[in-house]
Amino acid sequence: MKNILILFSTIFMYSFVSKKEIAMVPQVNTVLYADVIFLGKITKVDSLGFYASVNEEVVNETSDKNLFKTKQIFVSHSLYPENVGRYNYTHTPVKNTQFIFTLKQDEKTKKIVAFYYSFGIAVLENQDNKCYVNSSQKQELLEPKKVIEGIKKLKKCVANSQNLWNQEIFKFKVTDTELSIIKESNSATKLWIEEIESRNNYYKKLKN
Repeated sequence: MKNILILFSTIFMYSFVSKKEIAMVPQVNTVLYADVIFLGKITKVDSLGFYASVNEEVVNETSDKNLFKTKQIFVSHSLYPENVGRYNYTHTPVKNTQFIFTLKQDEKTKKIVAFYYSFGIAVLENQDNKCYVNSSQKQELLEPKKVIEGIKKLKKCVANSQNLWNQEIFKFKVTDTELSIIKESNSATKLWIEEIESRNNYYKKLKN
């Protein structure tokens, strides 16, 4: 168990070194750090990025409060010109594929972008249109509606998620009793919260 936590920590810390680096980032981080989340389908791909339909709005923490109004989002390939067209290891944008998109709004350009080479949680046709929700040690196959419910619950639990890249320990903004109730109310939320708790415990031990 100790070795697993050390390995997880090493991967996690490496992911914070530079936002231009390709790195494995825990799924819980992408969910918390994203300020644009929606269920949708890729409808068009070109050299500049891709278009996605908005089938269900989940989170909009951008400066554009009308972002979902047209029910279509354009996602630029990358914040960094040298990385145009490159995504994470498991997905490239393919027309008609579905995702729970987890994206960012670039502060300078106001463009919607993928970050850390991942643009969402895939909805898998070959798995009865379910999604894999994962942590460093576990994964579950859940229906998109359960994952979306889990995202909303998680966002309500964690404080200052937009600043998490500068934090070692994630802070919860609910009581321990409330957190336990929320954990048991949704499988995705439970898995992600347990991931945070394991990480927090690891860093607390380092500080002692």
